[in-house]
Amino acid sequence: MYFCLMNTRELVRKLRELGFGESGTKKHAKFRHPDGRWTVVSKGSHEIDIELLKKMEQQIGEKLR
Repeated sequence: MYFCLMNTRELVRKLRELGFGESGTKKHAKFRHPDGRWTVVSKGSHEIDIELLKKMEQQIGEKLR
């Protein structure tokens, strides 16, 4: 079953609010926090699957939903 909670634009906005800075390449952006936590988000506007969102939450130690 496919369940979407947010799209990439909303995810990027949330990461910036949490203090993550963006650096990236053409297809992906790496978001790094000053304390060393990081995650990678593909560029473009598409929906994020719930399983991928859970993995990102584990990487950064924050709730994104």
